Amino acid sequence: MDPFFTFACLTALASQEKQPTTAPAVTYQVGEELAAQISPTCAEHIQKTFQNLGAVPIFVFKDDYCKRVTEPIGPSDGTPLVVAVLTYPALTGIPLGPPTKTTTPIPIPKPAPTPSPAPAPLPSGDYYVQNADGGIFWRSGADWNTAVATPGVGFYPGTVIRPSCYASGAANVPGSDDSMWEQASWVSGPGSGSGWINEHFVADGQSINQPSPGVPACPSSSPPPPPQTWSEQETPNHPVNTFTDYHNASGMGPQIAAGQWVQVSCKVYDPTIQSVNPDGYWYRIASSPWNNAYYSPANTFMNGDPYGGPYTHNTDFNVPNC
Repeated sequence: MDPFFTFACLTALASQEKQPTTAPAVTYQVGEELAAQISPTCAEHIQKTFQNLGAVPIFVFKDDYCKRVTEPIGPSDGTPLVVAVLTYPALTGIPLGPPTKTTTPIPIPKPAPTPSPAPAPLPSGDYYVQNADGGIFWRSGADWNTAVATPGVGFYPGTVIRPSCYASGAANVPGSDDSMWEQASWVSGPGSGSGWINEHFVADGQSINQPSPGVPACPSSSPPPPPQTWSEQETPNHPVNTFTDYHNASGMGPQIAAGQWVQVSCKVYDPTIQSVNPDGYWYRIASSPWNNAYYSPANTFMNGDPYGGPYTHNTDFNVPNC
């Protein structure tokens, strides 16, 4: 219904003094209900009357009764009339164009978005990655700053990985405070390789700083390998003394027996004691009970010479300097 009719009816009801004295009592209705009672035939009559007279007597009944202009005649069922006279000033600024009939469209609900298909279930111990838009390089340690920047070697959205062990590390992944890292390898999907991955990228449902279910701790760092030693045999002719201070042959320790094999870690040059010459070297004895705390003259050992002689090597120069 044209917005004019709603406004006109409300204006008429607000102007009680303009109603003919012969009119029955006005029934007050909301504007939308009044406007709905005006039929297209009645609307056309209102427009023609206004154009001819400059004033509009409006007789609004149920749709079928808006047909007379001389006096109000109500419907046979006794429904009260709504009668008003709108003069030209009351309509100033209100266009009286042809009545239009509009139908409020029934809103059509938008179809629900199609849900994304759920990822395929994975074997136990395998996990999809998350938060990996654009791809993430593996790390060589439990630290974001150890990227192994090899193109195509890493993980991406859709990559499936298999963690093998976990360790606490640096909480320095951008946008995350997670300090839990796992050693993992590529299983399927985009990407390749293996290395360290922060738990922030593992879609295992775990809370922050927690490893994937069932993944064991990584072995602690292996101790450094023992320093290399060299095997040397004491001469079969006599035992030899050991000393904590090779410079003046003091701090005597346990003897090395004649013909005994020991491990030496290095040699040191100090010809102060005449008996260690001509080469002037001492061996630091690594074997227990000397444990690198005692030294013994190098020229008392076989140094690669045959057990029964001849003896031509006063020092084994394969042994490094201390």
